[in-house]
Amino acid sequence: MPGSPKRMEIDTDWISHRATYQVMYLTKRPSYEFMFAIPEDHQRFLSADRPLFQVRFKDQRQAHDVVLDLDELEDFYAGLSQLMEYIKIEREKSDCGL
Repeated sequence: MPGSPKRMEIDTDWISHRATYQVMYLTKRPSYEFMFAIPEDHQRFLSADRPLFQVRFKDQRQAHDVVLDLDELEDFYAGLSQLMEYIKIEREKSDCGL
């Protein structure tokens, strides 16, 4: 999935901009963590600074963070939901002996 043309590179821009964002939701798991952050100044919602979703995968070679804007997050969620539905159907098939 291509990133947003306005997306920030984690190693540079996110570090310098994170002071202007407020973390609204954070989940930490042994193999990954994700967070949702919004601009501190709500007027900036109308500018290039939009709410962001960041995923960081841990303990993996060449792991990179993924940053998505809300439209990309919705698209990712739709694709992931379809994948989970496919997996559910395949599991049900194998449970029935097919």
